Amino acid sequence: MSSLPVQLLKMWRISVTKEGRRSSSSLRLLNQGVGLSTQRDQPSGPFLLFIKIDTGVFLFLFDIEPVMVGDYSLQVINGEPNFERTFLTAPQIKRTACDLVAQVASGQQIELPVLLGEWEPNAEINGNWQQDLNANRLPQVAG
Repeated sequence: MSSLPVQLLKMWRISVTKEGRRSSSSLRLLNQGVGLSTQRDQPSGPFLLFIKIDTGVFLFLFDIEPVMVGDYSLQVINGEPNFERTFLTAPQIKRTACDLVAQVASGQQIELPVLLGEWEPNAEINGNWQQDLNANRLPQVAG
């Protein structure tokens, strides 16, 4: 298998309104593995990441879980299982995605799209990666 470009196209923060309904607002300026951030403020989330792999666009959910360690609140960032499994052999892509989620959660803005890296699917782990990610795939829009 050859190397495929992996690019973050868009990120949305999901929030719960007082009525209990979920809503999302697009972040025009953007700003696993597991990532850590030492923010004192509790970010709201989760986040939806629109990630382009080769020519397909896939949607992945990332959560931020606050964990108290002494006087510090660490923010543990987790990608959903399909993201984690897909990029098992690409820790740099997982780390970059986590870092971008942490930056957005802390209020920083980064211009999108962002190249997360090049990914070479492992034949044993990712032999059918497109089929494995069908549930995460966004429909192609003609245009």
